Amino acid sequence: MAVYGITKYGTDVYGYDFPPAYRVDPFAAIATDYSTISLSWTQPVGTIQAYRLVRNLYGYPVDQDDGEILIDSLSYPGSQYKDASVVPGTYYYYAIYVATNLSTYTWVRSGWTACLAIKNFDSYQTMYDLIPEYYISTTGSGDVLTQNNVTNTALSQFMQVFGWGMDLIKTQYNTYLDVNDPWKIPQSQLYNLGQQMGLNINPDIHPYTLRKAIQYNATVNQYRGTHDGIQTEVSALTGWNIDLQIAANFMLNNDQSAFIDPVYPVWSAYINYALNERVMYGNYWYKCIQASGNIGNAPTGTSGSNTWWQAVLGVNDNTVLLNPLTGNPNTWDVLYPSATNGAAAANSIYETIGVANPTSGSMFNYNSLQAINNGSAQNVWLRSIARTTADLLTTTTTFAPNKDQVVGDGIPVPYSSPYQQWTSASWVDTNQIVTYNNQPFIALRQSLNEIPPYSTIGVATTDWAPLSFDPRYRICISAYCTGSTAIGVTPFVEWYDSQGNFITRIFARTATPGVVAAPANLAFDSFTTNVNGTISGRTTDDGTYTWSQQAGTFQISPVNNGSVYPQTLGQRTYALINSTANTQVGVTFVTGPQAGQSQGIICRWMNDTHYIRADWTTLRTNNGGVWTTLGTFSSAFAAGDRMVIQLNGTSIVVLKNGVSVLSTTSSFNQTATYHGMIVENT
Repeated sequence: MAVYGITKYGTDVYGYDFPPAYRVDPFAAIATDYSTISLSWTQPVGTIQAYRLVRNLYGYPVDQDDGEILIDSLSYPGSQYKDASVVPGTYYYYAIYVATNLSTYTWVRSGWTACLAIKNFDSYQTMYDLIPEYYISTTGSGDVLTQNNVTNTALSQFMQVFGWGMDLIKTQYNTYLDVNDPWKIPQSQLYNLGQQMGLNINPDIHPYTLRKAIQYNATVNQYRGTHDGIQTEVSALTGWNIDLQIAANFMLNNDQSAFIDPVYPVWSAYINYALNERVMYGNYWYKCIQASGNIGNAPTGTSGSNTWWQAVLGVNDNTVLLNPLTGNPNTWDVLYPSATNGAAAANSIYETIGVANPTSGSMFNYNSLQAINNGSAQNVWLRSIARTTADLLTTTTTFAPNKDQVVGDGIPVPYSSPYQQWTSASWVDTNQIVTYNNQPFIALRQSLNEIPPYSTIGVATTDWAPLSFDPRYRICISAYCTGSTAIGVTPFVEWYDSQGNFITRIFARTATPGVVAAPANLAFDSFTTNVNGTISGRTTDDGTYTWSQQAGTFQISPVNNGSVYPQTLGQRTYALINSTANTQVGVTFVTGPQAGQSQGIICRWMNDTHYIRADWTTLRTNNGGVWTTLGTFSSAFAAGDRMVIQLNGTSIVVLKNGVSVLSTTSSFNQTATYHGMIVENT
C-alpha cells in the first residue's frame, strides 16, 4: 500500500508554467515504509548541463540552493530516489532543478512534490491483539489465514495492510493538533494563515523565512510604525538584519550628525588646486588663495597663512546644511526668546569649519555647529527641532513648531504601558510582563500557574525574572561653549505628546552660569550605580551628602534598576543622611517587608533609641525604647507607592503619592537633622 504526496503537473507552486522541455511530470513522492519516502519522475528532454534534487522541511524550495541537496549531478541521475532519512509524522517538500547554463548559473525548476512521512502508531499490533485466539490458532480448516498455529505469518501480513492504513489516518489526524502552528502546518495552509493575518506574501520568499514572518507577525504588529517594529518586520520578511536609524533629528544623515561633513581631503603635492579649494594639512584646514599654479606648494602646518594657503580658523560656511525654509540647517533652529514669536534673523546658524578641538587648542581640523546672534545682545536658544516659515510667522509663547515638524524631527521616547496582573488561570507567553504582589516580572518561557518568585528580592527562576517597578528612561543632555568671556549655557528639554502637541519645557537647574547644580539642601539618590555594592559611605547622586549605615547593611539591587534592600533578611537595617531638621523626606517602596517587620522612613534621628519612624500604616516615635503612636494613616501604603514626610517645626505631614494621609504635630527631636530609611521589627 503506497501513500502519494502532493503532485503538480505543468505549473509550479505559484502557478507559473514550467518550460515544457524541462518538465519531469509526473513527479511523485510515496511513503513506502515508516522511514522511507520514494521519489520517481520522468526524464526531461531539454538541453541540460546539471541536475539537482533539493529537499526542504519548511516548504517547496524556491531555488536550487533552498534546502538540503540530495542529488547534485552533471549527468542524468536516473528517475528514482529513496529518501531514507525522514522523521515520521513530518512533511517533506522536494523540487528538481536543472541547469541550462552553468557558466551563468542559470537553473530552472522542473517539478515539485511533497509527502507526509507516516508515523508508526503500531496500529497493526493493536488490531492483531484484538483478534480472538480461536481465529488465530485454529488449524485444519484449509483457510490460509488460520492454518499456521505457531506465528500465523499469513494473518500477520494481512493485518499489517490494515495497520498501515490506520497509521496513515492517525498520522494525518495528528497533524491537526498543530493546525495553528506556522512551523508545522502544510505549506498550502500556511498561505491561508498568512493571508488571514494580512501578510503580503512574496512568491519568491523562502519557506523558512515565511514561517518565521507569520510566527512573529502578531508581535511585530504590536510595534507597527516604531523603530523596533520596522526593523523586526524587515528582518522577518527578508531573513536579513538591517541597520535602521532615525536620521531626521540628527541633521539629515549620520555624517552630518557628528558635524564631520564635509571632510576635506589631505593636501597633495601632485594636485593643481583651484581658488577657494580646501584641504587638510596637519592639524588645520586651509583654503587656496591663488587663482592658478598652486601645485606642490604646501600649507604652513600652523595657524598662519602663506602666499598660497590661508588657514581656516572658525570661518562660517552657511552652504553646507542650509534649510531653504528657515535659513537654518535642517532640524536645528535658533530662537530669540525676547521676540514675540522667537524668530531669529535668517542665516543665524552655520556649520563652522576648522574650529579648535575643545581638548587641544592647537588642533583646528574640527567642525562644529555655531549659532550667530545677528541682533542686539540677548539670550539665544538653540533647539534641535526646526520650524517652517509658517511657524516663524505665528506668534506663540511656547515657540512650538507645527505638529508634523515635531513628529519628523523629535526623538521618540518609549511608552511604558501598565503591567498586566498575573493570574493562575491565564497562560503567560515568553517575554510577557506581569505584576504579582505589586512587583513586576518578565516571563522567561510560557507557563501556566507558575507563581513569580516574589518572596526573595532579585531572585530569578526558570520561568520568571524580576524587573524594575519604575520603568524610567535616562536622558542625558549637555552643551559646550567656547569664547573669550564667560557665557552661561543652560541645557533644556522640550516634551511633546505622540501627536506633536507641546507639553512643557524643562531647563537644567543652575547655581552659576554654565554650571548645572542641584538646589541647596537637596539630597537625592537613585541607587542606579555600583550595583551589588553597599551604601555605607556612598555619595548621593547630587554629589553633596554621604550615607551613614547605622545598623545592618543596605545593598544596591542589580535587577530592580534603582533600589536597595537589606543584605540580611530579617535583620534590623537602617541608614541616614545628615541635612536639616526642617525638610521633607521621601522614599518609593518597590516590595513589601517580611512578615513581622516594618519598612519606611526614619527621621529626626538622635541616636539608636530616639527617632521618628513612618511605616506602611503608622507614624511612631521611639523614645528610649518606648514606642508612642503619633497617628495612623487614612490609607495604608503598598508596594509601588511613594511616601513623603514634610517636617516643619512641630508640624508633620505624611503624603502618599502626593496626597496627605496624616497631619499631626510633635516637638519630639525637633532639632535633629538625621533622616533616612529603615527596616526593623514591627
